[in-house]
Amino acid sequence: MLLRECPADPVEEAVEVLLRALCSGDSRDPELLLLYESLVAASRDDELRAEIAASVAQLRQWQCDWFTERGVSRPLPAAVTITAAMDGFLLQRMLDPELDPAPLVEGLVALVGHHLA
Repeated sequence: MLLRECPADPVEEAVEVLLRALCSGDSRDPELLLLYESLVAASRDDELRAEIAASVAQLRQWQCDWFTERGVSRPLPAAVTITAAMDGFLLQRMLDPELDPAPLVEGLVALVGHHLA
């Protein structure tokens, strides 16, 4: 779920919904495992790296635009932070399927809320 799909929600609530959605499935989901394997392969394949980098850049830009539309004072740092946190959380959750997302959600919601105009 992209933030763009939460047009009516307050920014903090939409960020929380997005992050909690990362935890709703199986940490050993075949699609997630493919993503992890693709990231490792991208370190050795320049074409794959460029394709993945373009997708991540597009995600960051969508988030940045969404934050801008909602009055977040520093939308680019918010988008970069959320994207990096999503990536890191998914990796950690693969290693520890019981990882509680609550501290991540709390911290990022507070960060984004702090930057609301």
